[in-house]
Amino acid sequence: MNLYNNEWDNFFKVNSGNKWPDNEVIKHISRLNSNLNFKKETLCIADLGCGSGNNINLCLNFSDQITAIDYSKKALERLSITYKNAIEKNKVELIQLDLNNEEINLWENLGNNYDRLYLDCTCLQHISSDSRLKFIKKIYKESQYNQRTFLITKTLIYQSKDSGFESNIISKETLLNLYSKYTKILEKTITTIEEEETKQTYLTLTLQFESNY
Repeated sequence: MNLYNNEWDNFFKVNSGNKWPDNEVIKHISRLNSNLNFKKETLCIADLGCGSGNNINLCLNFSDQITAIDYSKKALERLSITYKNAIEKNKVELIQLDLNNEEINLWENLGNNYDRLYLDCTCLQHISSDSRLKFIKKIYKESQYNQRTFLITKTLIYQSKDSGFESNIISKETLLNLYSKYTKILEKTITTIEEEETKQTYLTLTLQFESNY
């Protein structure tokens, strides 16, 4: 187990993490659903970097097929207990995956009548720029054969001091330029929070992959 993995496992050994769904994620997924009226039985959601699982209950309001992905085995161990009933009902699946070094392969056997939604609540900011680009290109390629494919992504674009966790901070302009090559930007919000003398600014986007709009 490398240093990065130890860092997150050590965190979840002593911390429960976020308990409530992220406010920006709530707004973006609710507005997207309001516009498109997803059906629970034909929407698949991948919660990237699910961590404490704070967004899983929110996702279950929109989909009966949630794939919760995280790098930390400790986080997934906790979630296997918290979401035991949903897992037994095949509504939630837990996957341990390193997005920095492993390719994501989900829903390969689904028909093209299923919508796909990838949820990134500050996960992709912890992988390299090359890995982020590889991920986006793969989803773009897959979207050409699917019904509709979306990404809701919340990313740190500024912080006043180091938070203690490795983050690959990319400017708003660079992110928008990257995503505009492969997706249509449906919604964009910028939020700033201040806590414990640290100021952080986040960019949240709702994206639809180009081949689907």
